[in-house]
Amino acid sequence: MNKRFSVINKRGLVFSAAIMGIFGILSGVSLAKMLSGSSNFWLLGVIVFVTLMIISALVITLVVTAGVEVKSNMVILPDPDPKKGKTARFNLDELSSIDLQDGDGKVLDPDKDSLIGARVIFHLKDGRQEQYYPVKITKKQYKSIETGLMNLSNELKNDELFDD
Repeated sequence: MNKRFSVINKRGLVFSAAIMGIFGILSGVSLAKMLSGSSNFWLLGVIVFVTLMIISALVITLVVTAGVEVKSNMVILPDPDPKKGKTARFNLDELSSIDLQDGDGKVLDPDKDSLIGARVIFHLKDGRQEQYYPVKITKKQYKSIETGLMNLSNELKNDELFDD
């Protein structure tokens, strides 16, 4: 069972794309100046702006790939340590419930409360909790994660019942 639940920060995506576009234009202008016979100083501009454009492209990929994934019944979340990337945290059949909490551990109602700084908490059957802390999450994104993962978990339980 493979599924992906996106949590894309639209403002971050638009900002990163705009910055990448600006660096692309600046590198093009620098390259044109260099090739038109102006000073070789423009080579430095080309190098700097292309490097910054590549970094912007990497940031865009991080923004676009934000979210929760399920691969082979394993729920994959971004690690709190960005150097580790995404890691498999728990098996889908261990999931008992999902809710939103603020930094103090207060359970939030996505329909009434502000979701700024909200964390998605996955409650597991053995009492453990796994946490996903997106940069920003909307009510629609949370509902997609909650209903999608719970439906996948229920499908998995039903498949196990009928396999016996």
